Amino acid sequence: MKLLKNKIFIFIVLLIFSLFSIQFYFISSSYSRDTSSYVLLLEGKWELISSWDTNILKLEKKQKISSWDVVNTFGNSLAVIEWWDKSITRLWENTKVLIKENFTSDDLSKINISFELLKWKTWSNVISIFSWESYFKQEIKWVSAAVRWTVFEASYENDYIISHKHTVKVSNKDWKSIDVIEWKELNIKTFSLEDILNKINSSFQELNEKLDKEYIKQLREKFISSLNDTNPLNLVKNFTLKSETLNILKETNPKNEFEKFFKNLSDEKKQKVISYLNTLNQNINFENWENTDLYNLKLNTRENLINNTTDEEQKETLLNYLLFDLKNLKDNNKSLYEKTTNFIYRYKDLLSLPAENKEKFLKDILLLNWEDINLENMQQVVRSLDSLWQEKVNWLLDNALNFIKNFFK
Repeated sequence: MKLLKNKIFIFIVLLIFSLFSIQFYFISSSYSRDTSSYVLLLEGKWELISSWDTNILKLEKKQKISSWDVVNTFGNSLAVIEWWDKSITRLWENTKVLIKENFTSDDLSKINISFELLKWKTWSNVISIFSWESYFKQEIKWVSAAVRWTVFEASYENDYIISHKHTVKVSNKDWKSIDVIEWKELNIKTFSLEDILNKINSSFQELNEKLDKEYIKQLREKFISSLNDTNPLNLVKNFTLKSETLNILKETNPKNEFEKFFKNLSDEKKQKVISYLNTLNQNINFENWENTDLYNLKLNTRENLINNTTDEEQKETLLNYLLFDLKNLKDNNKSLYEKTTNFIYRYKDLLSLPAENKEKFLKDILLLNWEDINLENMQQVVRSLDSLWQEKVNWLLDNALNFIKNFFK
């Protein structure tokens, strides 16, 4: 009998040890994630020139890219670079790009991506929020375009940069800078803005808009899957500080509960929670209005960051990004519209607008009831803020230290 008890005891000890060993493996793996970027051929043919070797690559087979690699597509081809921060750049047929910088930290706190267009054209959808030391830049013929949560198109042969969503900041070799707002084209030769209606390649635009929509859907599905991970091996994960933080943020209105939770943490744990909130905020920034729960989580994450960070520039940036969300407003989201406008109004002092423009914006948009809102007119008012901020911007875009301070000024 005693022998049987000993065997049972040994079995239980070994089982516990095995489970925690497996759990340790999964946790360790999560801290050594692959932060590489990859290029993927969607159709046609392309090559990757890396370390003086030229490789002809296959359809639907990802290939890792590094700094100073050259990606070249041939006729009737379409390839996509999947940057590690989840931003993407698509290469049209007969397009060539040179990768210059390709660094993303594990926690997404620092992102340095830059590449040069050498032939034909690209379409980029930039997902992330950029900190003061982060940037996403594309160079074309001595012109540098710096972006943040922007959809834009660039053509080498036709000498243009087009903003399809939000604003692209562009500077030239003479240190002049200009904002390319939505539905405007920058003529690279003259370094001036022009209308684009007669120059849009509708097939290129429609294809990329369709692929962007599918891509955001994939991001959403992966994010939801990670939230709903029911792997029985993740025993320890369910009791971590991150998990506890996330469970609070998932609530509809978690402000008071989060304050109590955060107040009782040690200074070291508070910093860990703030770091996690920043990473979560990056990971969920893609969400627009299509998933109510995820958008609510995004708002909750952003609000608790604003309330608990001492970085005034970050607070301003986080609030200004909510104006992007108003631009993407869908007509079936009354509750989220009200929550978004109430959020912005509570922190209105952080809006980087001249006093007279801020007062008009608050009156025209934030103080209206949903029933009084005309979606088309409202989006036009929010979109017009780009030109107001444009008047305040005086960037030297190659200096990454200016990115946060000048967001939407």
